[in-house]
Amino acid sequence: LMDDQQPSARLAIDQFVMRVAQAVASMATAVGGIAHLVFTGGAGANSSPLRARIAECLMWMGVELDAARNLAGDDELSIPTRSDVRVW
Repeated sequence: LMDDQQPSARLAIDQFVMRVAQAVASMATAVGGIAHLVFTGGAGANSSPLRARIAECLMWMGVELDAARNLAGDDELSIPTRSDVRVW
């Protein structure tokens, strides 16, 4: 996610972001939508740029991050008054 990354690393990160977003969208479709999205594990819990990119792919579902909360690593990352989906 840094500007100085090798093209192959950039491609791998782009693929990871897309695969996660596709998986979330697929699961949400199967259950008729989601009320909460929880980022866990190493990348989800520790990478604000990855969370932001994944959330951007899911904006059509009502996923919207608060940029300051995301960078700070707060427990709740969504914008409660504007987002349909709570992000943790």
